[in-house]
Amino acid sequence: MTQPAASPVRLELAGFCLVFVGLGLARFGYPPLIPVMVAHGTLTPAGAGYMAAANFAGYLAGAVAADPGARRYGPRPVMLAALVGAVASFLACGVDLGLGWLGVWRFVAGVSGGFLMVLTPPVLLPLIPVGLRPRAGGRLFAAVGAGMLVSGLLLPLMPQAGPGTLWLVIALMGAMAGVGGFVLLPRALGVAAPAAADHRGPPADAGGTSGFGAAFWGLGVLYAAIAMSYIPHTVFWVDFLARDRGAGLGAGGAAWMLFGLGALLGPQVLGRLAGRYGYAPTLRVSALGLVAALLMPIGVDSEALLSAASVLAGACAIGSVSLVSGRSNAIVAPAHRARAWAILTVGFAVMQGAGAWILSLVLSVTHSYAALFVTAAGVLLAGVAVDAVLGRRNGAAR
Repeated sequence: MTQPAASPVRLELAGFCLVFVGLGLARFGYPPLIPVMVAHGTLTPAGAGYMAAANFAGYLAGAVAADPGARRYGPRPVMLAALVGAVASFLACGVDLGLGWLGVWRFVAGVSGGFLMVLTPPVLLPLIPVGLRPRAGGRLFAAVGAGMLVSGLLLPLMPQAGPGTLWLVIALMGAMAGVGGFVLLPRALGVAAPAAADHRGPPADAGGTSGFGAAFWGLGVLYAAIAMSYIPHTVFWVDFLARDRGAGLGAGGAAWMLFGLGALLGPQVLGRLAGRYGYAPTLRVSALGLVAALLMPIGVDSEALLSAASVLAGACAIGSVSLVSGRSNAIVAPAHRARAWAILTVGFAVMQGAGAWILSLVLSVTHSYAALFVTAAGVLLAGVAVDAVLGRRNGAAR
């Protein structure tokens, strides 16, 4: 007897919960807590950067190990281990045992995020009818913005809470979402046949090639460029507004919330556009939107424009991830999709770490946030150009 096909709604909810834990909390739940940890002496400003580096390194390790681990043990056990590791890291980060202790557990959180990010989209999205995949992918990656929003809301809702209490709340949220996501996963995950093709689907998802052609590698270059270009808003943006612009920590926290709001809504809006116009053109428009968000703050004092830049950056940076996932599925044959997404995620993780170092160097040499924004925008424009040229060569522009 074969297992009944899971409903698209159930699969979407499962993916949402897994990405919420793996990226929304394990990666983006940490930045809003940094000021509290510094104020309580559990972290220094320099240590905050080291902890981010430990998380990036763990994400890279998880991205590399996820596909081999899933092939050997099956996706469900690996996903369960990642969920348990993420929740354990949240609990451990609330215990003040020094920088080394915190670094180990931020690394574990990164590994868990890498596992869940590599496995969730290629395992769940192919089980959803083709015509529903663009919107489903958008809803799945909206979980990143949801994680940003709920973590950013902790400080206003619990202004007197210390780091231990805040990390405990994050752990409880992660545990509830993790249990829900795991329960919703199909039992025969990785074995069940993909859903039948829905020929009402967008031309972008007409089927994959037999292997990794020029369009795939062009997409990889663009995704790596996105990894670097979203760093200014996820690492430097709050400091830019609070200290460089003199707006204060309140304005910086509000900007993080706006970025999270954009990250929540952007993937869903862009998913609808991809369903109508195709993944490739929507992805390039999204990347150009991120370029605009990078250049908007230069020489501008308008609070409204800076707020718009926060929302636009969140929408395009996180929305582009869901579009890359969908386009990868569209141009790579089903048998190669898990490996393709693993390659893309590893490339993203490498460029994320390298980009943080490069942009930090630019800032330290120039002492100019404008130079940092322009550098990131230039890299992203180059990535868009490479993707457009190689995509057309492969005949997979859509």
